[in-house]
Formats: sequence, structure tokens, C-alpha cells
Amino acid sequence: MSDLSSTVSPMYSIGFIQESSASSGIDQGGEFIFVGLLIWFISLFIVRWLMKRYVLKLMNKSSDSVISADPEELKQSEVKATSSPSFVDIDSSTDLSNVVLKREELVRRAFVLFRKKYFYALAAAILYIIPFLIAYLTGEKLGDDRTAMIIGLLIIYLVYVSLNYYFYRKQFRALDADFGIKLEHPIFTVLRKVVNSRFEVVFSSIIILMMFVFGMQEMGWIERDRELAIEGNMIWFGIGLMLVALLHLAFFIKIRKLAQNTENYSLLILRVFGDQKQALLTFGRLTNFWHHFGSWFTVVDPSFIGRQYRTFSWRTLFTLIFLFIAAVIFGLLFEDPLIGMIKPLADGKLSESQIKEIAFIPGMIIAWILYLQYWRIKISRSYTKNRSHIVKKIANTLKRPRKLDLTFKSIPMFCYDNTWKLAVSEFLKNSKVILMDLRGYSEARKGCEYEVDFIFDNFPINRILFLIDTVSDKDLVKKMITERWEYLREQSPNIALKEPRARIFVTTKGAEADVQSLIDLLMENLDI
Repeated sequence: MSDLSSTVSPMYSIGFIQESSASSGIDQGGEFIFVGLLIWFISLFIVRWLMKRYVLKLMNKSSDSVISADPEELKQSEVKATSSPSFVDIDSSTDLSNVVLKREELVRRAFVLFRKKYFYALAAAILYIIPFLIAYLTGEKLGDDRTAMIIGLLIIYLVYVSLNYYFYRKQFRALDADFGIKLEHPIFTVLRKVVNSRFEVVFSSIIILMMFVFGMQEMGWIERDRELAIEGNMIWFGIGLMLVALLHLAFFIKIRKLAQNTENYSLLILRVFGDQKQALLTFGRLTNFWHHFGSWFTVVDPSFIGRQYRTFSWRTLFTLIFLFIAAVIFGLLFEDPLIGMIKPLADGKLSESQIKEIAFIPGMIIAWILYLQYWRIKISRSYTKNRSHIVKKIANTLKRPRKLDLTFKSIPMFCYDNTWKLAVSEFLKNSKVILMDLRGYSEARKGCEYEVDFIFDNFPINRILFLIDTVSDKDLVKKMITERWEYLREQSPNIALKEPRARIFVTTKGAEADVQSLIDLLMENLDI
């Protein structure tokens, strides 16, 4: 909090205010609102920085609920490995045509489910014609305004789900996934964001509820809008509307129940903590594609927070709008006392409008402080307390692994210093494949050696992919892998391997070709 306050404290200096007013010679107000907006924008970076610092602070603390910080697997005896791993160096130019069929099969399954969701929505929209046919056949006459409103809503819904299908029908291919800025008309960019699948879930739910309520109104069960009401009840129309709304709900539930029964190809992402350049590729490009086919797990660090809550994003835009509204409310609540304090100090050198603008600035500061405090509480509550807490969180997620928008849920785990090993252990038990991101690994940053040692003891090496970049010390990475392999636990799935192979992928700049190759390699040994 002190960092935030110190950043904005110069704005409260009356000397600064008087000097600014005198130099401008403007008496109509307006200059201080820009000062407030500048504080508002700068505070966004400050709060983000403070959030990352807070995560780092908690990462280095210990949970009081932990009895033992070491997983049960570490109690097994170690034996010397009978063979050393050979290395397979791979990059985006490597021929991976043998894996294409697997990837295409997963793409086909995901697309069929997405298309089926659209056809169900399309069928539901068309079935809403039935109540109108019933009303026509029974001689019931619906008011023009009510007819126009219902038909208008259905047309909007039909257009919305169609746009959702059009914009996202290619999202299951790595080269067409939402990896960043697209070169298209701004109108299409906005439409793409508005009609995304998360909003489509909300919109569909609203349409179902509204149509059911309209049906109840027509039957006289609840009061109708007087402006749209007609004499007498439209019983048959109301019954038809309610039945179709229930059928629409059944379609909605069925497609999501069908999604829950599909295979979850879960991915565990382990990495060198603190490397900022990892975030865009792993927690942007890769996970944006993978969440259509399986869950992904990771242990949170400040670089992850920096990616998830990046400064320029739609989430940030909505945050700014919310905080602006909050700042206005605070400004209105405290406007009179603040004006009363500032006016005598200004000594007539500031206009009434300028004083009101100055009074608006503290509202912005209060809004940001409350926002920061909200995230401090939310983050602290997210930290895993012990092994049972970790097991429960994973089990609850994997019980129903799909979200309502049909993507798989992810588990970014917030861990204390004595719970992260337990989290890695439990993640391994629920993962189908592992990406070990060694970009940034060096003599000074060897913290990931434990993870490499642990996954060799408990996970098949053919389902592990090591990731480095062109500036990584490949020889140092290979040396570390060889050393970690030298002794394995007795129950290791790798203990009997005669010709173990460690696959090392060299990424360039996180280009689409790298993402495609990474995905193919991760899928190579999956049972699809």
C-alpha cells in the first residue's frame, strides 16, 4: 500500500496545484482530470507489480498445516539406472508427419462437439416457431408488440450463435487458434470478442429463462408487462413456449453432459520459475490450444501472474471501467468535504470546476487500493494448505473437467514453500503428458532439478518433452538430465528401459510453427 500512496502523493501538493493553475491561466477546469487519469493508468502497472510481489512473498512462506513437505514417493529406495538416456534434438523443421493423424483425430472430435453444440442451438431457435403455430391453430391472437419482441430476441440469438460458430470453427487448429493480434477489420475483432463461447453460455441461459417466463406470463401464472399485455390469457401459446424452453434447456444440458464424458488429455507444465519469456508460449499459445482437448496443470509463480493479468487485455479494460465507476462513486460521496478542505487552501486561485476535479482524484486512489486488497485476499485464499487440500482441489476439478463453454478446466496451483512438492506429486498422478520448460536454466538457476529427478522416478520418459530455446545451454541441460537419471526409485516406470530417449525441443521465438510442433510432440505417445 505504501508504494501506491507514495506514487500519487505529489498530486496532493497545493503548491503543485497553484503552480499548474497559474502557469496555464485557464479558469474553466479540465487539466486536473488528465492528472487523475494518468494516476489511474500508472496505478494499473503498480497494482500488477504489487500482486506479483505478494505472490513471491507467499511462495517463500511455509504452511502451518503441513506435516511432511516430502511426497510419499520419496520414501522409496533408489537404485542405479542400468542405462543412460540418449538425446533426440527436435525443432519446428523436424518431420513429424507420423503424429499428424493423432492430432487430426483430436481436432475432429473437438470440432464435432463444437458443431453439435451449434446445431442444437440452431434447432432450439427453430423450434420456437412451434408456439406460434399452436397459437395460430387454436385461434389465439398474440399482441403485435409481444410477437415482435419474442421474434426479435430469437433472431438476435440465432445470429449470435451463428457468429460464434463462424468465428471459432477453426479454433481447434494450432495455426488458427487465438494466439494474439489478428490482422482483420476492427469490427470483426470486436465481434470475435463479443460472441466468444463464454458469453454464448450466458446469452443462451438468458434466452431460455426469458422464453420460459414469457410462457408463464401468457398462461397468467405471473403478471405481464402492462405495455405489452392483451386481454385474456394465451394458454396454448404459453404452454408451447414453456415446453420449447424446457427442450432448449435439455439440449443445453445434453451437449455439456456429452462433453464431460470425453477423454481428458491432461498436461502438466513444469518450468524454471521467474522466466518472463516463458509465459507467452506456454500460458498463451500452447494452453489456448490445449484446453480444447484436456486440462492443464502448473505451479504458479510471479511470471504466471504477469501473463494472466497482463496490462493490455480485455480483462484489464473491464477492470478499468469498473474502477472508473467506483472512483466516480467515491468522488461523489466525498466531494463536499474535500471541496471544503481544498477551497480555503486554493485561496481563490482555482475555479469551482478545478476544485471538483481535484476532489475526484482521491476516489481513484481509494478504488485502486480496494482493488489491490481484493486480489490480496483472493490470492491468499487460493494457496494450498496441505496434501489433502491439494487432492481435494484436483478431484473437484476432474470430477467435471469441462466448463460450460466446453473447454477443459485448468489448475494453476498456488503453493507455499512446503506444499509445491506435494502439488507436483499429485499433478503427476493425474497427467497424461508433461512439458518440462527448461528455458532460463543455468548454473545460477537450478531449482527445477528436483522436478526433473522426481518425474524420472514417477513418470514414463517417453511422455516427457523438454523445452529449451536457442540461447539455452543445451550441453548443460543434457548434463543435468543425465545426472538426474543416474539413480531412479525402485518403482520408477523407467527402471527397466534399455534404450531411454529424452526428447529436447528447441523453440525459436514462439512462432506458430513451434506451437504446432510442440503439440504434435506432446501427443506423440498418447493413446488416442
